[in-house]
Formats: sequence, structure tokens, C-alpha cells
Amino acid sequence: MLLRKKTLITIAVTFVILFIVLYLTSECVLLQSFIELEQHEVANEVKRTENLLSREISKINDSTSDWAQWDETYNFIMNGNQNYIKVNLVDASFTNLKVNFMVFINESGQIRLSQGFDLHKEEPIPVSQNLINILSSQNPIVRHSNKENSITGIVLLPEGPVLIASRPILTGTGEGPIRGTLIMGRYLDFSEIDHLAKIIRLPVTIHRLSGEHLSSDLQTTADALLSKKSSIIARPVNNNFIGGYTLLKDIYGKPVLLLKVETPRKIYKQGKITIFYFVIWLLVTTVVFAVIIMVLLERKVLSPLVLLGNSVNQIAENRDPTKRLPTVRTNEFSILTDQINRMLNALERADKERQNLEAKLQRAQKMEAIGTLAGGVAHDLNNVLCGIVGYPQLLLMQIPQDSPLRESIVTIQQSGEKAAAMVQDLLTLARRGVSISVVANLNNIISDYLRSLENKKLKAFHPNVCFETNLETNLLNIVGSPIHLSKTIMNLVSNAAEAMPDGGKIFITTENIYLDRPITGYDDIQTGEYVVLTVSDTGKGISLEDREKIFEPFYTKKILGRSGTGLGMTVVWGTVKDHNGYIDVQSIEGKGTTFTLYFPATRQELVQGKTPLRLAEYNGKGESILIVDDVKEQREIASLMLTKLGYAVTSVASGEEAVEYLKNNFVNLLVLDMIMDPGIDGLETYKRILQAHPKQKAIIVSGFSETERVKEVQKLGAGTYLKKPYLLEKIGQAVRLELDK
Repeated sequence: MLLRKKTLITIAVTFVILFIVLYLTSECVLLQSFIELEQHEVANEVKRTENLLSREISKINDSTSDWAQWDETYNFIMNGNQNYIKVNLVDASFTNLKVNFMVFINESGQIRLSQGFDLHKEEPIPVSQNLINILSSQNPIVRHSNKENSITGIVLLPEGPVLIASRPILTGTGEGPIRGTLIMGRYLDFSEIDHLAKIIRLPVTIHRLSGEHLSSDLQTTADALLSKKSSIIARPVNNNFIGGYTLLKDIYGKPVLLLKVETPRKIYKQGKITIFYFVIWLLVTTVVFAVIIMVLLERKVLSPLVLLGNSVNQIAENRDPTKRLPTVRTNEFSILTDQINRMLNALERADKERQNLEAKLQRAQKMEAIGTLAGGVAHDLNNVLCGIVGYPQLLLMQIPQDSPLRESIVTIQQSGEKAAAMVQDLLTLARRGVSISVVANLNNIISDYLRSLENKKLKAFHPNVCFETNLETNLLNIVGSPIHLSKTIMNLVSNAAEAMPDGGKIFITTENIYLDRPITGYDDIQTGEYVVLTVSDTGKGISLEDREKIFEPFYTKKILGRSGTGLGMTVVWGTVKDHNGYIDVQSIEGKGTTFTLYFPATRQELVQGKTPLRLAEYNGKGESILIVDDVKEQREIASLMLTKLGYAVTSVASGEEAVEYLKNNFVNLLVLDMIMDPGIDGLETYKRILQAHPKQKAIIVSGFSETERVKEVQKLGAGTYLKKPYLLEKIGQAVRLELDK
């Protein structure tokens, strides 16, 4: 399928999916928002109805209060004045007060008078016997604890709910003592409910929770309200109305009635209309945008891309990198075209560079041949010069001091020595490596340099630079060229001094290090024993950009011919590499630089100046020692040292082998490497050995610093911790000390 067709299908499918997602989102989010707004409005209408019902009860309470705090009522309760009944309890009183009954009860709880009235027929009726029955002296409606007390609310009678108010009978000034109770009430019948509905202009219905058969919907709603999940519930009645429901409690606090207020679903319908128009707008917008994007994509992307592809194919078919792509109008493709044209330019240049490199390779091969020839000639000349330099020396030993031939012979000897030096240069050029490799000690080379004339001149030129040295006492030897090593130290110190024009400190440090694991730095330093030289300063530091180039030939920040040649650090790099070593560089601008040089250590001794070791105090008495180390060379070195000291030595290559060996053998001491890979380490090895030999003596060795695991081994019973590389004196002392415990 072509890219154009794939793109158009992808856009169409994307817009369809986008339309569906937006439509579903609008249905879920927008419509839900309208539903929540509708429910909030329904709740407000229910509360408004409740408030209206409360106001009606409050009006009855106010009327009851007026009649209860009236001297005539007070006297009527006291003396039963019949004139009070004739004058006050007339039809107009019930009509004006809008109550269906009045009940007067004395302080003993006896009903002195009960008068009922039908507000619809406007005629007296007897008070409901059901009401009379509940008005006992123990009923809280009748009993008032103080003069301000009033009891209002709903009382549910068999014939229907009643809005009721009860007040204590007092004098006109509100004084006591309380002589009884006045109760007024109005039936909450259909006409009263219809009156409430007309006021709020919404359908209102009230249902009894008991004694009346509720529909399943009403019963479910009542159960939800009774479970106290919510005080008001809104549920759709149909597409046109939504009902709001709440429970009405009687004066005892018990839910007895279910109030329902129906509200037109104007908000919900408006939400549906809004979503409909939104979907139409969304559909139109989606189609328009899809068409626009397809047209733009065709004109701005697909067509130029096809043109670009055809041009590239034409260049590829003709295999002509000199041709270039035509420029297109759009910015992005213009950039792509320029990049491809630059690539073609690079290919054209690469072809020319290939030709140049071939020519350079030929020249390099010629130079290599010349170097080989120079080496061969130099080797032969060196043999010839042996006689030219040697025989004059023999002749000078035989002829007298005043011989006229002596001056000529000396001239021949000096010329031969100069020729020999030139031959040595030719050999060095041909070999391109360290010309002399002897056993050397860096401490001696550093000490000689610090006493040299070059160092004295450096100190005179930089009087504000101080030197601090920290040279390890038992530093191992290395194999190399003392001259090259001395020149390396001189270059490092000289660069450090010149990095501190206002003065500072140069630190020179040496130490023995054994690496159990490779270290990643400027170089990737491999495992092994090393003599480490560190030269650091407190100077201006080296930028990251310069740090990447400092070892390149002729790369220098100094003035050539005045302060350097640009080869100093190249000599350092070459010397280290000729000695199979590594370099690490750490520098912070404004704080200083540290060069760390790693040279492979050797167990060979210096030819001159060797001081014999006093081994008697470290000598063994034939004790058995097991060396556990995963590195073969380390096992061999330790075995040779301990055998020389008079111990019976056995070695194994892993912790597992050590555990297996000690199942059937006994040794006086373990020399246990801490880090071994693969397999278990020194800690786990010692734990397993202690299970079979609880008092097994051991010393711990490692190339790293003392760790928590080393300390844990020592807590288990191991003795001295010995840091690699092995030195005869150190391992002898450690073994003897542990065996003598």
C-alpha cells in the first residue's frame, strides 16, 4: 500500500475515533453535569416545601401562644367560665386561625374543653377520639417543663397526619404558675397539600410510611432515605418530571411521612438539546478539519515527498553523486533536501578523501619501510661502531700520556661515541618504544628529581609554589625506563607549577594498589597490582574541552618556544602506555587538577642498592597454610613468599574449593581473599569453614579498603586485615602474629 493511501486512511480512522471519543465524553461529562444541576434544583424545591410546611406549623404555634397567654384563657382553666366558650370558641375563631381543633387541658391532665371544626364545611365537629386518646397526662404534648416551652410538629392519627402546636397556659403577661396546656391543630389533608402545591406551583404528594400500601418505587425510595444515605433523593418520574423525596418526622422524631415534590425536567431537556447541538457542531468541525488536513497533507507533505523520492531514486539509479536534489517550497522538506544535498557533498568529499588517504597510506608504507631500513642499518652500524669506540679505549690504556697519537685517538673515540648516540636515536625511531627497561622504584626516581637541577630551576621560577610528598615506605618496583619516568614526573610537576601563576601546592603521592575490579575513568583500568603515582595541584584546573585534547601532540595553551613545545603531555601518555600503564585525569576549573598514573608492579628486586631483609623474625616453623584466592598470580606470589619463610603452603582458587579441602584436611591458618568471582566471597567461605572447624585461624586480604564485610569476618574470629599487593614483610608479620596468638 502506498504511503499516500496509508496516510489518508490513518487520518480518516483517527478522526472517526476522535469523534466517537468526544461524543462519549460529552455524554458522560456534560449530561452528567446537567443531571447534577437538576438534582440540586430538585433538592432546593423539596427544601422549599419543607420550609413552607414549617411556616404553617409556626403560624399554628403563634396562634396557640396568643391564646395560651391570655388572662381569659387562664381564668377559664381556673373556674370553667362558660361565657368564655360562647364568646371565643365561635366558628369565626376557627376560620381565622385556620385550625381544626382546640383542646384545653388543666394542670392535672384533664381535658376541660375540646372543640373541633370542619374548615371545608365551616361547621363544628367533635374532636377525633384518636387524638383524645393520645392526650394522656404522660404524653409529652401535654406536659411542659417551663413557661417558654412549646411543642410543634406532626402527629400521625389513623385518619391522617395533623399539624399540631402545644403551649403552656399562662397569664397575659406570661407569668405562671402553669395552669394547663392549650393544643391547636390542623389536618394535613388533600386540600392542605393542594394548598402547599399551589404556593410552590409544583405537584406535591405525601405518603404514610405505615398503614398504606406503597408502590415498589416509593418503597425503594423510602428504604434509601431510612438508611440515612441521603436526606433528600431525586429520581426521574418520567421524561418530563423528576421527583424529589424526603422524610417528615413526627413530634417524637420518628419518620412517618414520605414527601414527594415533582419538578419539570427543564434542565435535563436543556442539557440534551445542548449535547445535540454540540454533537452536530463536533461532527461538522471534525469533517471540516479532516478535509483541510488531508488537503494540506497532500499538497505540503505527500506530493513533495513523492517528488523527493523520485529524485533520490534517479540519483541512485544513475550512481552520480555530483547531481543534487531540486529545492522544494516547504521549510521542512527544504531542510531535508539541504541535508541530503549536504550528504551528497560529503560523499563526494569522502571519495576525494579516500583518494588522498590512499596516497597517504602509500607514503606511510614508504615511511615504515624507511624506518625498517633505518633500524637495520643502525643495527649493523652499531656492530661496526663497537670497534670504533672500543679499540680507541684499549689503545689509550696502552700508549703513554705524552704520545702525540693520543689526541687523535681521543678524537676518534669521541666521534665514535657521537655516532653511537646517533645510532641509538635511529634505533629509538625505528622501535618507537621504551629503549631501556630495568627494575626501578618510583620513590627513588621522584627523590632524584626533587634534588635535581631542573627542579631547583622550577622552584626558582615559581617561588610561591610549595611541594608536599607522601611516598609509601614499602613501594613495589616497576619495570621501565628511569629516564622516561623521570621526564614524565618532570612534565607533570612543571605543568602543575605553571597552572598556579599566583602560587599554590603540588602534591606528589605514591602507593601500592591491588584492583579486584576494573575502574572506569579517563582510561579503563584493568584488575591487577599497580604502583600508583599521583600528582595534583591547587591551580586553575582544565576545562572539559581541553581535557579531551591534552595528550594530543602539539596541543598546548603555552607559547611555543617560550614555555613549552606541546609534546610534554604526549611524552607522559607515551611513557605510560610504553610501560603498559593507565592514566586517570580529574580536574575542576578553579580548584585544581589531579593526574593519577597506574604502573604494573613487579616482584623483581632492584639490581643495586638492595637491602637484605631480616627474615628470621618472620620465619615459619613448618605450619600449614591454605591460600584462598581466585587470581592465579596472587596465589603464586603469596605461596612463594610464605614458602621462603618456612611454611607448608597449599593454595586453592575459590571458596568452594577451600571448604571442600578442609573437609578432609587441617591447616594452621587461612590466608583468605575477601572478593572472589565467581563463587562465594571470603565472608561466606569463612562461615562455612567455621561449621567444620569452629576455631579456625585466618587473616583476610583484599585489594580494596576495609569494608563492613571484612569487619564481619573479623567478628567471626578472623585476625589481621591485609591490603594487597603482597609484600614479604607485611604478609610475614601478619601470618606470624596470627599464629602466635
